[in-house]
Amino acid sequence: MIDLKDNFKNLPGFFDFKKAMIAADGIRHTFTLERGVDLHSDQWDHIVYHLIKDALLEYMDIFLAPNYRPYLKVYVPSKEEIEAMTQDSEINIKISSASTQKESLTEGKITYKNFGSICLNAVENYAGLALFSQKHKTEPDMIVRFGALYSYLQHGDFGGPPQLVDNMIKAIKLNPLNPKQAVVDPADTSFDTGEPSEEFFDNYMRTLIQQELKALLDNKELDVTYHLRKQHMYALCHILIINMSHEFKDTDQQHRIMQYLTWYMPLYLSLGYESEDGGIDIYN
Repeated sequence: MIDLKDNFKNLPGFFDFKKAMIAADGIRHTFTLERGVDLHSDQWDHIVYHLIKDALLEYMDIFLAPNYRPYLKVYVPSKEEIEAMTQDSEINIKISSASTQKESLTEGKITYKNFGSICLNAVENYAGLALFSQKHKTEPDMIVRFGALYSYLQHGDFGGPPQLVDNMIKAIKLNPLNPKQAVVDPADTSFDTGEPSEEFFDNYMRTLIQQELKALLDNKELDVTYHLRKQHMYALCHILIINMSHEFKDTDQQHRIMQYLTWYMPLYLSLGYESEDGGIDIYN
């Protein structure tokens, strides 16, 4: 397990039981809707990511995805279950690692923790989150990758740095069902390229990607650099392009490895690789 608390500005703090019950209702209802059918995928995602920050969750086990990435298997309790746990509790409880503070809400063998605590535990164990609305289910209702959790702890929001969050809020107002395609600034259609700042994409995550690429490609001398491309007119059109001192054997290897590396990406950032014809292959 790694200790990354010094990397994060937004460690677990207070949570509110009333908000937790609202979050439980909203998340569990969204899970009953078919993503991309009953509700547009962007809107489905936005609802869950907006609510989960106030959620109480129960850790159950480790879930290993088909790509062998580890996830903490967590249960999203219902409003009624939370009410039953909080009948004799104060409305606000301070969550802290300090021994003098209450760390969790426990009754019998059941322990609920706030999202920030679960998130920190996942990141310190190089894991994502697998969310379940029913404990007996074998497949999660939703998974959240490692990079998204890391970014949340950095910025206090899944949307990333403040300027990106502001753009996303504007985009949702313009196009609630498909905010990623909302035109935020129609007068500006230019592209920027350049190395991303550490705030935009953390140096620790760059190191993890380089280490993994060295192992996957069996090249200890591999050099990796990054540059960023953004089309200004859209709310979220940020692409982190990887440049390497190594070529993939074929496009199948490229697609497999690049998709595997999206594990490290925050939600506001896609991964890109410049193909032989000069185009950019994008991975989410």
